Amino acid sequence: MSEGAARVPHVNQQMLRHLQDSNKLVSFSSDFIKLPSNESRVNSVYNLMEGCGMLPVVMQDGKSNHRSNEMREMGNYAYKNRNARVSHEFYTKSLVYAEIGTENVSLAYANRSAVLFENGLYRECLKDIEMALKNNYPEHLIPKLIVRKRKAQNLVSKQEPVDYLTPVPTISPQDQNPLIQSATNSVRIEHSPTMGRHVVATKIIEPGEIIAIEKSFCHVLIDQLYTHCHHCLKLCYTLFPCCNCTQALFCSETCRNEANSAYHQYECPILLTILSLELEHRHMHLRLTILVRDWYCKLDQCKVKQGEIYRSDRYEEIRNLEANTAKRSVSDLFNRSVHCAALYHVLKSATSFFKEKDEQFEKGFKELLLFHMQAGACNFHEIAELKSSDGCVATKEIGAAALSFLSMFNHSCCPNITRYGYGTTVIAVAIERINVGDQCFDNYGSHHAITAKSERKDKLRKQYLFDCACIACVNNYPLYQNLEKLYNAEYGLTWRELEMMQSGGLVNAKKVLKEMVRKINVVCEFKPNKTLGELQEVLKQCLFIFETIKTPI
Repeated sequence: MSEGAARVPHVNQQMLRHLQDSNKLVSFSSDFIKLPSNESRVNSVYNLMEGCGMLPVVMQDGKSNHRSNEMREMGNYAYKNRNARVSHEFYTKSLVYAEIGTENVSLAYANRSAVLFENGLYRECLKDIEMALKNNYPEHLIPKLIVRKRKAQNLVSKQEPVDYLTPVPTISPQDQNPLIQSATNSVRIEHSPTMGRHVVATKIIEPGEIIAIEKSFCHVLIDQLYTHCHHCLKLCYTLFPCCNCTQALFCSETCRNEANSAYHQYECPILLTILSLELEHRHMHLRLTILVRDWYCKLDQCKVKQGEIYRSDRYEEIRNLEANTAKRSVSDLFNRSVHCAALYHVLKSATSFFKEKDEQFEKGFKELLLFHMQAGACNFHEIAELKSSDGCVATKEIGAAALSFLSMFNHSCCPNITRYGYGTTVIAVAIERINVGDQCFDNYGSHHAITAKSERKDKLRKQYLFDCACIACVNNYPLYQNLEKLYNAEYGLTWRELEMMQSGGLVNAKKVLKEMVRKINVVCEFKPNKTLGELQEVLKQCLFIFETIKTPI
């Protein structure tokens, strides 16, 4: 949770308790289920909340030198104890809270530059030193800062870049799919009454082969707020804050300007309130709705036409994702409508978003916000990042994204593809041979080797609203510990391959990947088996090494 947001009782619980105490739960539910549109559902709940005085109060966010001083002191303590990650975070927080134009701004930049210098980030150190000097750094401290600057200038040429171990892949012109912007020419989108829209192979796809490279249409940062840009989600150790709120930091003026124009001018006054209402998991839905405000008054035109290229960089594809409204319970739709009503209220109360807009504009906002809350539960993806520091590799979920083409991949508890990512760009890769006409299956978090069948099916039914009938469920594939292992030495992992993977090196990962492809094609004939699972996990580890960011902090 971000600094400065005190939790309040969850708005859903408040509303439910009110309906129960007033003996209106049954009658309200009976009327609510008959409502014909998302907009009418939000209006119904909004009127209820307004009538019982439960519309949320907007929290005031702002800068505070007192809070900035507290963060700096905590940073100093961590720095003295040689805790680079914690000291960097607190100095950044000190910068976030520093009142514009005061000495606290320059002190925060200077202190953070010391952490960056100690950890070999000399370019970043120099950048923070310049910002400290531009923001009226105390004259009596300048000589010490200049010494650090000169040392960093002498060492900057020796600094290793903070970047992915491999470049972000691209699809070559000869492999580009003519009908799907983000896909290779190895797949197509099909539709059936039972499967809905899904992705099918048009040629043999080998393990390790890229199927799609998709950049998100919309994304939001949900963690690592003090090391990642609020707009592009890029790892950055020299973030600077929004001038008004304490919840957004940016890696560049370009990102700050783009964010402010697209959405942050409206999010800025309410981000702290969203946190206090425990609605940060709805931030993605709100941002997407704000971004597509030009569509509010023409929703009937928001369609993907037959024969058009399926694009990842426009809203029409997102709008036509499945929301499963008819399958949702009254309580599900009510809870989401409460969240919509609360967000609508704070956005209207604290910002100019609806200023001088007509009734149709507000109707469109409510309709799309509730649609996004439903469609997002079944279609949006997490953004994860792998960071390597001091020989340790850690995976962290940092955000969420709307990826319209990757949403076309159906689930299997025994998938034949996996995903890995470079920030807001996500790659879909085969993990076994996929023959012509076979469907490409992703995994929605429930794998037969890890989770028992009954538990998997229950989880998928609750979140994704379908009864899984994949090959693993139909044929009762066992858990990993009960799978048969193929003991032919030619099939399995060798100690040499395991050692190469444990090294975490890029060169070794590329070598091991080639061998995994060969072995997977052999053992896949005896699917399911423990050996196949092990080989696929190693293949995925190779891919994860490709996306790893090497960093000293």
